[in-house]
Amino acid sequence: MHFRPPVLTLLTACAVALPLSAAAPKDVTVTIKTLPAQMRYDTEAIAAEPGAKVTITLDNLDDLPHNVVVCLPKDGGGNDKGMEVALVAWNLGEAGMVKQWIPEHKRILAHTKMVDPHQKGSISFTAPEKEGEYPYVCTFPGHAMVMNGLLTVAKAVPPIRNLHFRYYTGDFKNLPDFSKLTPLAGGPLPAGKCDISINKEKNKFAYEFEGMIDCPKDGEYKLVSGGDDGIRIYIDDKEVIEADGIHPFGIKEKKIKLTKGEHKILAHYFQGGGEAEFYLGWSGPGFKETALSEWVPNTDRRETDEQKYQGLPLVVKDEALIYRNFIKGSGPRGIAVGYPGGVNLCWDADQMNLALVWQGAFMDAKRHWTGRGAGDQPPLGYDVASLGQQRALGTLDSGSAPWVAAYKKDEFRNADYRFHGYELDAKRQPTFKWEYQGVQVEESYTPSGSSKDANASLKRTVKFTSPGGKNGLYFLALNGNIESKDQAFVVDKVVKVTVAGGEPLVRKDGGRTEVLLPVEFKDGRAEFTLTYAWNAK
Repeated sequence: MHFRPPVLTLLTACAVALPLSAAAPKDVTVTIKTLPAQMRYDTEAIAAEPGAKVTITLDNLDDLPHNVVVCLPKDGGGNDKGMEVALVAWNLGEAGMVKQWIPEHKRILAHTKMVDPHQKGSISFTAPEKEGEYPYVCTFPGHAMVMNGLLTVAKAVPPIRNLHFRYYTGDFKNLPDFSKLTPLAGGPLPAGKCDISINKEKNKFAYEFEGMIDCPKDGEYKLVSGGDDGIRIYIDDKEVIEADGIHPFGIKEKKIKLTKGEHKILAHYFQGGGEAEFYLGWSGPGFKETALSEWVPNTDRRETDEQKYQGLPLVVKDEALIYRNFIKGSGPRGIAVGYPGGVNLCWDADQMNLALVWQGAFMDAKRHWTGRGAGDQPPLGYDVASLGQQRALGTLDSGSAPWVAAYKKDEFRNADYRFHGYELDAKRQPTFKWEYQGVQVEESYTPSGSSKDANASLKRTVKFTSPGGKNGLYFLALNGNIESKDQAFVVDKVVKVTVAGGEPLVRKDGGRTEVLLPVEFKDGRAEFTLTYAWNAK
């Protein structure tokens, strides 16, 4: 961690101050390759400064035609992954091929033509002056749900200031104690990026990189690093990331809270044998991941599990589609339902409650249908609202009593709650049936509008039957990140929920908000309706 004063004095004398930004934005040239038989781009993130010339070449390695359509952000904000434009393209019908599946749409910023299999196509355009996130997407029918990416337009984040390197040789099996070694070379790196290509040896060497990173504001930042072989990253002399020893390249990430201003960064790396690879990057409030090293891994070198399990989207057409499997944000008995028009939900058959609602694309089945991939699959669409994983009904002594626990210790299911399955109507839309302590419950859902027209909504009708009634019964309508607005509730800042049939009881539970509805029976019956609307003002 601490180095001999003579070395530091020599290197400090060579220090140069880096400008905050170049006089003109740097041109961006990127080649996006299609991954054969996967309906995916290999590059899903591009960054450019406002006013920069951006050139994108699509290298279509697939056996299907593809294009790249760069879109303006959707009205109202948020990233819809270009689905609004893609849906208009799909509706071109027979005219689609003639028009290269490029519709007339105000959100289209630039586009390639449809690129035939094993061919290339390019576009050049000027990045907008307005900073923001600009989705790009393939508009060939059915592809956009997984074939998309994001162009982030933002002013350049300064690289590492006053960055210096120290270079060593040795037969290392682990990161050495650099304070006991004498560097063979060292000096400033004016570009502000770590570079391991300065040495002439292919193996048996090590580097230290030291400088200052400038955080634009207080907040949470993410350090990302990977190496073949060992790495260790420090911020303000505190270890943040370590992957020591001889091993193949792999990415490690760590989130850290930093204050506005400069912070010392120190990176250690050694190369034992084989490939010599070192990557360092960071992201933070207001900017996407930015490389702090000259070498940057390809997308497939840092593929996440979620990316591995993409490529088999379930497309909802004229009737509802049901997917029963392990769904992220729900319990192990999640039941996802996709409705025509791009309205989707996941109902939890353990908690007897609605867990998620979202719009756009439905689900990607590859994780569970190809090779039986383990783990939970997240919704494929956008504007996902989490409604909380808590049981829907409970008996309380008063409205201030704590809600019933999700599960008791070592309990798999609670005998008070019984799931009786669901019935499908003519459009294959389910009505869920369940029971709580003798109270019979039916839930039905009616979609309206569409995500394409930005007026999607979902009406939930919950009916209770108990001939003798039941005292102290409450229905947990909402539980999560909720704000009250105009006699309604906004969940996760994306969906507005209105309630009818009861007087909501709003209360806090730690950092979350609960909305309870007292169940008051009349002639043995009670009923609530909740409407979830995505674009309600």
